[in-house]
Amino acid sequence: MELLQLRRFVAVAEQRNISKAARELSISQPALSRSVHALEEEVGTALFLRTAQGLNLTKAGSVLLRQAREMLAIETRALQEIISVANEEYTIQIIVRCIEKFLMDVLNTYLSLHPHISFSILQNDDIALQKQQYDLIIAGPLSDETGFTRHKLLTERILCALPQEHVFATQEQLTLEQFKSFSLIQFGGRRQIQWFMKYQMLERGIDLTPKIICDDVRTGCNLVASGLGVLLIPEYAIDIQVTPKICLLPVEGLEISRDAFLYRRASVRLPDQVEHFAHFVISYFKKLGLSDPS
Repeated sequence: MELLQLRRFVAVAEQRNISKAARELSISQPALSRSVHALEEEVGTALFLRTAQGLNLTKAGSVLLRQAREMLAIETRALQEIISVANEEYTIQIIVRCIEKFLMDVLNTYLSLHPHISFSILQNDDIALQKQQYDLIIAGPLSDETGFTRHKLLTERILCALPQEHVFATQEQLTLEQFKSFSLIQFGGRRQIQWFMKYQMLERGIDLTPKIICDDVRTGCNLVASGLGVLLIPEYAIDIQVTPKICLLPVEGLEISRDAFLYRRASVRLPDQVEHFAHFVISYFKKLGLSDPS
């Protein structure tokens, strides 16, 4: 005797009609009839009396109906408890490659509403990306977006980071000649932002050889603050309040922007906890209204 058989039996008992019960269960009438007949053979007695007005339960059928409802209720409670425990234990894994400025606020806000959720934040983790050890990705355009779906979160400008005490720091923007006069610090490694910046500058006829190459935005900002050069970075790559020794200025003639997206694998069904967080992130950025360059 299986729970599926009992579920079908209860539907027939409540509808008192094979056809109606079959429609309710979204199965064919012959399949439901075979299921009921197999159950009667298994218990060794008739469960229904077939009359012109419909199906009536026998005494054995009435006993089984009561017991079946209790067993199905136990199944429902067990599933609810399992889901509840899973919700408490689940860790959402995110690869974050951009707009880190908003990350702390997103997590703080979400965790205040859902304290049972935990997170694993991977920044620029190529190994996790290759092995698909993540739930979501927050990044600029990926070099290969095959197998992903994406939702645009915002558009951010590419700005020049320079020391806060520099004489140009009081300007509203840098001229192209001022920018060219600096030593350039550039992202290295396999970070896609490196290739994005280089392509954008070459497209505008600028070919600057970097004096220093680094692979981390905070290291780059520390190098800038130390007076070792300037760095082109997305405007939301860092929180300027957390990194107060630099300022960010646009460069005249070097108007560059990029989109930031929330990515997910197209063929993978995400757990409910991840789906809920993904909708929260999309709603969060929609409220900010930063979909176009400011």
